[in-house]
Amino acid sequence: MKDLLLKNMMPVWYPRVIDKEYGGYLSDFDYKWDLTKNQNKMIVTQSRHIWTCSKMRAFTGDPVYHEYARTGFLFLRDKMWDKKLGGFFNLVTREGNPVSRGNNKDISKDAYGNAFAIYGLAAYYRESGEQEALELAKKAFLWLEKGSHDPVYGGYFQFLHQDGSPYKSGGPGGIPPKDQNSSIHILEALTELYSVWPDDLLRKRLDEMFHLIRDVIVSERGSL
Repeated sequence: MKDLLLKNMMPVWYPRVIDKEYGGYLSDFDYKWDLTKNQNKMIVTQSRHIWTCSKMRAFTGDPVYHEYARTGFLFLRDKMWDKKLGGFFNLVTREGNPVSRGNNKDISKDAYGNAFAIYGLAAYYRESGEQEALELAKKAFLWLEKGSHDPVYGGYFQFLHQDGSPYKSGGPGGIPPKDQNSSIHILEALTELYSVWPDDLLRKRLDEMFHLIRDVIVSERGSL
């Protein structure tokens, strides 16, 4: 597994995915590793690169992974965070301009994507000690808390308007406002954040998400 990771995976993807022109990470290649035309950047993909490079910095001690992770942090900070209304955009162009979802002119966001931003930023802070990354992760958590959190039944509404208010009647395509996929990754993200920021409200939400996933959205047969 170590050989697969260090010889056959990381050297293939990095630094190839680093976007030296616009920052962040490139996403789409053909089978020959040539770039394709569409290079939109999704918050989940960008954040997972930050998390991966931060963990690789811890695993290998190689400072180059800090550089790789930082380019993602800067792109999230400067391009993907909505400086007017808060929260991270779900999708931007390669240059960093927000992209609307389908025919909806509203630049929609979601809890799933913002959770991954928290996940990546917390891991980056753990390895870099860069306080600004932790502060951005906190801001994202509090932004979700304000609009996405369900004060009645707990958990987080998945599909959000640009201002953070939820699609309470259901998301695009009839998907319910909460789902198991976003819920498990919110739990994952809050766990990563709590490891570097042991906040009381954050701990309360961790307990809440654990309870919901284990006891509420699980069926009698054990599936979510």
